[in-house]
Amino acid sequence: MKNTLMIAVAMVVLSACASQPPKTLDQKLQGVNTQERKEVLRLACLNEAAWPTYHSPAYKQGNIRIRRRLEHTYDPEVSDMKALCRKMDALADAGAKKKLFPEVLASICAEKVSEKIHRSRRGGADHAQRIEKICEEMTGQKI
Repeated sequence: MKNTLMIAVAMVVLSACASQPPKTLDQKLQGVNTQERKEVLRLACLNEAAWPTYHSPAYKQGNIRIRRRLEHTYDPEVSDMKALCRKMDALADAGAKKKLFPEVLASICAEKVSEKIHRSRRGGADHAQRIEKICEEMTGQKI
């Protein structure tokens, strides 16, 4: 009886310590003001832009020195996506000098998503869907 109670208590404690899954973009955007929304979308976009680096076999199998080098090595795919993120972020800035039309940015985004789906590796389809969602939220256009 005592052992059963101890096991039950231990299971309750361990289940309370279990890690929670990360919040989805919709959950992060729920109930936030305009400025916070802009920042959440900007960070989500930049994080997704860097996704290919962190999910490459070289990064996953490399030691800390190799990982740091890969993080700081120029990757055209990552660089282009980060530039697109900055352009989409400028849509929400009233004082931004150079703004592309949301439709133009949405079509560029659709091309990137299509490219990523076509070349998808393990987890690439999920990555492409997250980018699509971010682009739709930032441009206000359906992709």
